[in-house]
Amino acid sequence: MKKGIVVWSSYGSVHRSANCESSQAAEAARIAVNMASFKDGTVEANRPVYFADIETDLQSTHLTFNRQSNDILTGNTASNTMFGWFIRGRNNLKCNGFDFAPGELQASDLRIFERSVAGRWVAKAARRHGYLDGDQSAIGYVFFTKVRGEQNYIGALLVSAQGVVLDSHCCNETSKARSVMNVMRQKLSNEGLSNKRLVCERIDGVLKVYDRDVASELAKLGQGHELVLMAA
Repeated sequence: MKKGIVVWSSYGSVHRSANCESSQAAEAARIAVNMASFKDGTVEANRPVYFADIETDLQSTHLTFNRQSNDILTGNTASNTMFGWFIRGRNNLKCNGFDFAPGELQASDLRIFERSVAGRWVAKAARRHGYLDGDQSAIGYVFFTKVRGEQNYIGALLVSAQGVVLDSHCCNETSKARSVMNVMRQKLSNEGLSNKRLVCERIDGVLKVYDRDVASELAKLGQGHELVLMAA
């Protein structure tokens, strides 16, 4: 198991691997500086930064899926064997400076999933799930292989913005498909994390740092924002 960095926001989580504590602290500091550059009150400005142990080397027993996979990433993503897209909560009403009616942005997100059988399962799961009736967002993922140019769907996941698996679907109950879904749960949700520890967050414009190594790296970067070291 490798150590890594987890950046949490209401728009999902991003796993970043690091090989040693010093580089991990430096990467966390760079993320914190980027976080501090956004306007107060935006989701980008208020992303807690964690250290965690991350299972990065998991492989399924589905050899074709393993061979064809080029990227397994969280959030809005498209690769050889997966597609992921954020689904905004019903009460998310603003986008790019424009106002929208309740549910309008969510409906736009869900239409993207209507293109495939597995995607339609994501859309149905999102619509029936009360988690998305308010402000909270989620991420839908669809997994597949390509056979003679056609997509062979394996399954789908619905994951909360905080990394909790809300629902999971296997398109066919084979051992290989189940193996893919188990590995994807580990890689794309907080089920694959252990020893998670908060190291930095921004509250009311102030960077609160809970790790001395991260604070030291922030000082080297001359981040230019108010910083409070909370660690003993």
